[in-house]
Amino acid sequence: MFFVASFILVFGCDRGTEDVVSGDNDSVSVATVSLSGILVAPTGDTVSVPPKTDVILYYWLPLDRYDEMASDLLFLASLDDSTCLVLPVQPDFDSRNHAQRVINNMGISLPVYLADSTVMSKIDTDILPFCLLLTPEGEEFSESGFGSPSRLLSSFGSGE
Repeated sequence: MFFVASFILVFGCDRGTEDVVSGDNDSVSVATVSLSGILVAPTGDTVSVPPKTDVILYYWLPLDRYDEMASDLLFLASLDDSTCLVLPVQPDFDSRNHAQRVINNMGISLPVYLADSTVMSKIDTDILPFCLLLTPEGEEFSESGFGSPSRLLSSFGSGE
């Protein structure tokens, strides 16, 4: 189990995206995830995705003392933020603030973002939690249920 978790942490989001060079003017075009809608950080800033970075949107019901939820959040907090931007989201201020309190009480550093209705329309709320991976190439992959972030990155990393 430790080996699998270590493998995911090291290789989970790093897929080695490449720069595309135009032959006419030798300019470099770097793929970047384009977020539909607006995500607002706890600081009030809107989210800007760095080039060649995957994005994980994670939506859940923030419940106190729920071990499965805690495992997902600890996993997300452990991901390498240089290759993968983790964005736990909630649809309104009260939910975002409550979710942030739950995470803070767990003793981990993971900001919760406020997602507008356009972002939330991409999230399937039939089974929560829901995890959506967006790539700079425009691909989308999703998983739902407890353990969804690690399952998603495991299947994504193995090419399934």
